[in-house]
Amino acid sequence: MLRLPLHSLCREPPVARDAHRYRAAGLLAAVSRRTAIPEPVTVESARLPFGWARVTADRCSLCGLCAARCPTGALRYEERGHETALLFEAAECAGSDLCVAACPERALEIVRQLGGLAPEVTPVLLKSAALRRCRRCGRGYAPEAMVSRILSSLGQRAFVSNLDYCPDCRMTAAV
Repeated sequence: MLRLPLHSLCREPPVARDAHRYRAAGLLAAVSRRTAIPEPVTVESARLPFGWARVTADRCSLCGLCAARCPTGALRYEERGHETALLFEAAECAGSDLCVAACPERALEIVRQLGGLAPEVTPVLLKSAALRRCRRCGRGYAPEAMVSRILSSLGQRAFVSNLDYCPDCRMTAAV
């Protein structure tokens, strides 16, 4: 890594180290066009310091553990109205793989590649599902994908009526 001397008035470099890490994608695309290399040019290496999240949608239960473990906030779990969503912002990804380790469904992977185009500057929707609502109070309490996963795991042992209530109302509904 190139180290530049710090100006005597500055205690830190004028630009953060990670500020330009995605400019390489645009540079790669420009070199590809100028040299007549057929697009898309992609560089893939385990040593790249960033990545792209890929979700296997039928395995993901939208539990949000991956987003909670993401150190940079590149993965975000959001509940909006009657829906839950898992969003990914490539420009924020540091490729730490902490999110992958946190996924109990093994539905997430980080692909370490630099494509011929600059990454999305807006979050990309990886998965969304309806939010299950409590039959008693109406509060949203779990993604439908998670409820389906629980039911398929429990099979005949599932007490389905419990899943009609949020954790707070479930106690009073049982009595």
